[in-house]
Amino acid sequence: MAVVMCLSTDDTLSQTRRMILESAGHRVLSVKNVPEAERACAEYPVDVAVIGQGVPRAERVRVFDLLRKRCPNAKVLELYRPSDGKALTSADAWLEVPVSVPPALAQKVSELASS
Repeated sequence: MAVVMCLSTDDTLSQTRRMILESAGHRVLSVKNVPEAERACAEYPVDVAVIGQGVPRAERVRVFDLLRKRCPNAKVLELYRPSDGKALTSADAWLEVPVSVPPALAQKVSELASS
């Protein structure tokens, strides 16, 4: 089981990701912005951080920098739309997603948590 922080600006996607990851045995911390991500890092040993495709590019970068400083052992998985491309060139992994929730999310998070 991994502690997974999911940053998303879409409540529906956030709830769906939570269900997918919890059914795979992970503990999920849902956050919507940088201050909430900072609090999560201060309170929990985050193993994997999933940054959603709807998060604005600048905020993705801010959260990534925060994670590297406050949760240095956390692996970062960036979800991205093909039309937008990757924003985090130093992330640990990427998952190209359609507008709907990616079916490979739980598998990718489990791979990162075990590496």
